Amino acid sequence: MVFCLSSEEPRRPLRSDMVHFQASEVQQLLHNKFVVILGDSIQRAVYKDLVLLLQKDSLLTAAQLKAKYLEDVLEELTYGPAPDLVIINSCLWDLSRYGRCSMESYRENLERVFVRMDQVLPDSCLLVWNMAMPLGERITGGFLLPELQPLAGSLRRDVVEGNFYSATLAGDHCFDVLDLHFHFRHAVQHRHRDGVHWDQHAHRHLSHLLLTHVADAWGVELPKRGYPP
Repeated sequence: MVFCLSSEEPRRPLRSDMVHFQASEVQQLLHNKFVVILGDSIQRAVYKDLVLLLQKDSLLTAAQLKAKYLEDVLEELTYGPAPDLVIINSCLWDLSRYGRCSMESYRENLERVFVRMDQVLPDSCLLVWNMAMPLGERITGGFLLPELQPLAGSLRRDVVEGNFYSATLAGDHCFDVLDLHFHFRHAVQHRHRDGVHWDQHAHRHLSHLLLTHVADAWGVELPKRGYPP
């Protein structure tokens, strides 16, 4: 895993050797699959982009990215149908809520979450831990409580440390890890001015990365297609 803490990188296009899925291919990959997505506002956008990609080959609008979606699912995972895929991340939001003991509290809570996931998820379920995406040098997102604004300057460093710890812990629990911090370290032109959130092009790129990872984990043959024009 590679992390970048330097100043803003030169702008580069969102291109890689990953597969770019069409809606019909996403429908085939996730057909009859129970998918659960947990986490912060970034993960909420992950959910919405995947839902849209299941329906048609278009990007989310700015209004769709801002709309909120929240559901308490841990209890449902215990008593409801077993999911085939769980996509989860919660790093920045947690670190911005725990105050000056944020990292210690984050580690304790993350360990409890992973133990709980081990208890409620069947061995057949694929859990993908999405590492937090890179923050801007200046954080202005409304998620940060006013009393914690003085800590905003250390959040970039804290997210890197939190990413390292969470990825290590996820590996200890045999969960998959998708390093979004690495993949988006050169994509600063797609990050919003609040230093936290990302545009629809970044989220579609994220969806393709995630779907490629899931298809590979499930042994599904990937479409042979290059980057779209």
